[in-house]
Amino acid sequence: MQTITAEKPDLKILGGLLANAFEGANSGWLMIEDYRKPTNLDFLMDGPGADAYPHVDYPLNEGGIVYVQDVEAGKTYELTLDSCITGWHLLQEQESRHWMAALTGNDDAETADTFLQLCLFGEVLHG
Repeated sequence: MQTITAEKPDLKILGGLLANAFEGANSGWLMIEDYRKPTNLDFLMDGPGADAYPHVDYPLNEGGIVYVQDVEAGKTYELTLDSCITGWHLLQEQESRHWMAALTGNDDAETADTFLQLCLFGEVLHG
């Protein structure tokens, strides 16, 4: 069994949170502007050989980026592997109930949105 810690997040968990955040959790504060495909897709949410989901798989691979606009502030942020790992650390430190929910598979839209905001802003600004 894989050991999961804040230092070594499970990319499947992060991918699930990103999918939930982009596909249904957000309350209209964000818009995806563009993507940068990574050179190598070493991680794919649906496993090797699967089609890539740019909003989930690109930022979970080195060099991949999702450009996310905070439509309320009019600013664009880069979602990358590093920002996802930072967001995971912040989730554990600042929002431990959401971190535990993600670890146990009991996360919801609020958890996913909180995670995405921590990845992008380093804090929760919306909701």
